[in-house]
Amino acid sequence: MSRYLARVRLPRAWWGYRVRDVDLLIGRIRRALVRIELGEEGRITIQQVKGAAFGMRFFGYRHGPVDELLDQVVSRLEEVHRTVPLRQQLLPAAKVRKQKFSRRLRGYRSREVLGLCAKLANVLAEWENGEHSVGLVAADLVSVRFGGSWFGFDRDEVDEFLDEAALTLQTWHQRKPGRR
Repeated sequence: MSRYLARVRLPRAWWGYRVRDVDLLIGRIRRALVRIELGEEGRITIQQVKGAAFGMRFFGYRHGPVDELLDQVVSRLEEVHRTVPLRQQLLPAAKVRKQKFSRRLRGYRSREVLGLCAKLANVLAEWENGEHSVGLVAADLVSVRFGGSWFGFDRDEVDEFLDEAALTLQTWHQRKPGRR
């Protein structure tokens, strides 16, 4: 699929999706698929592809072919996620400790985000070591609210990361021994 994306040529229309926006997303998808094909972690999610929004411009890409291409990418990513073992889908504590976020104007307060990430990493490490921690649950991550900052962490990146972490915690809690 990554080779196909490298050579795909999308038709243009008088009024269509902004070429630069579409090309940036396709390049990002292609890089993620190459990583997946090499057995590494892809850095794009199904939600990011489904939620892609493009500006409109004269002489842009036609809507239909772009939407069809993105549908093919989503089905390929869904196929990959079905074949990946559950253990690889879980967010490891080491990744949480190394997590970096972009800074943006009017982002989340970095101290609050980093504090939650440290707590999350400790809880995940306990789960990975076989201890059954209840220090943090998925609902805590879903309902957390951070203060704003003039130059803080990118809100979208943090929210996406917390969604992934919430799914991991939910999976660990469901796999808890003695649970029916």
